[in-house]
Amino acid sequence: MRLNVLQGGLLLLLVAGMAACSGSAPAVRQYAGLSTSFEPGIPAFDAQARPALEGGQRGIRVDVRTPEIALVFRRNEGALTARVEWLVRLLDETGNQVLAERSGGNTILKGTDRGPSLFRTASYSAFLPVSAGDYVIEIVLEDLTSGKTERRMLAIELPARNQPLVVTELLLETVAGSPVVGIQVPDTIGVLKSVFYLTGNITRPVRIHTLLVRLDVDTTTALPPFWTGPISGSLRMNIEVSDTLYSNVRTESRGPLSRIEETFPLVDSGIYRVEVEIEDLYTEGSPPAVELTRYIIFRSSNFPAVSEFSGLIPPLIYLAEAGEWDELRSSIGTDDARGRFDGFWGRYMSDRQRASEAVRTYFSRVEGANLRYSDFKEGWKTDRGMIYILMGEPLFIERSLDAEIWYYAYDDGRGERTFRFNRALMSDTPEVIKHFLLERRSEYERFWRRTTERWRRGETP
Repeated sequence: MRLNVLQGGLLLLLVAGMAACSGSAPAVRQYAGLSTSFEPGIPAFDAQARPALEGGQRGIRVDVRTPEIALVFRRNEGALTARVEWLVRLLDETGNQVLAERSGGNTILKGTDRGPSLFRTASYSAFLPVSAGDYVIEIVLEDLTSGKTERRMLAIELPARNQPLVVTELLLETVAGSPVVGIQVPDTIGVLKSVFYLTGNITRPVRIHTLLVRLDVDTTTALPPFWTGPISGSLRMNIEVSDTLYSNVRTESRGPLSRIEETFPLVDSGIYRVEVEIEDLYTEGSPPAVELTRYIIFRSSNFPAVSEFSGLIPPLIYLAEAGEWDELRSSIGTDDARGRFDGFWGRYMSDRQRASEAVRTYFSRVEGANLRYSDFKEGWKTDRGMIYILMGEPLFIERSLDAEIWYYAYDDGRGERTFRFNRALMSDTPEVIKHFLLERRSEYERFWRRTTERWRRGETP
């Protein structure tokens, strides 16, 4: 019988309250505690839970992290300080009775000369001894500076030992053993390890095949909203394997809770997938009993900010005319980059202060788009990122499961100020990675050109 990570007594990790799942293709559930988007000052966090065997005790290990960018800092004796508290509760399967709880806090100090980072984090880890069964994990983060809280509920099953084959979700760690909680990580993280835990009947060995593959996916910049070429209406995003960086096959016996890990070679910025196939040798020749996947996106260490001119020039594609863009693009990586960059902003604005304010506003929105809308692309390259950069915050957003409608004017008949984004279909990708495509219309062109002209005069919408 073919199993997956939500069947046959395997670890369940999903948002509490969702219907129990026994169908096919539910591997995305392992990302239920993770996020690809954050907003400044909103205390969002990533979380993961897994079975653990520590000091001879079986239980659940919970790891949580929140980035600096999601916290509020207060000036304190020449530095900036953020303080957070964590509460982790183990509840029964109904979510009503508290069986155990752990709490802890973090204080983060940083200089006033550097901004908050997506990759510097406050983190906490708790071990909850527990016997086999179904449970709910409640995690609460409180930002003590702002008084804001964020709560997340995860449902988890700790499997019994006597099952024939039990495999937990696929985790990632640094070479030092620190958990990698999240999908976006800095490209300076160094060597990476994949980890999962295996248990069951010890007389039945398994064969494990682990792969690390680099993915080839469209990371081109968003086209103008009035573009009506082939991209319009195309809602499928193709993801291809461009290179296999690591492949290893091993045979393991099952035990009380065996830790299975693989160490991968150093990788560059890009998008990767870890794939694990586990064959039960008791039924030789059958399809893999379990298949695990984990996506990981390596970003530059200063992400979501852009600072080098190689990063500052590309987002100007939304403002530059064709000839201007050719000049700007050709200067990337050369000594002319700074001059071309300054010249672009100074060409239409003789007031240096106005130009400076326009540049600050534009690139603060680029950074905001990276935080909010990144998927496989950096956020500024996405359709939602493009609209956010040029137009700023919408008045309100109407959301459904597969679409978002952004309104920049109240109901006054101005359709050019309303933008609909439809969710793209991406097979075999985790639910947390959501890519939206704008419904483009030719009538956007006049309005859009007026908007870019305002930017070039230093008038920021």
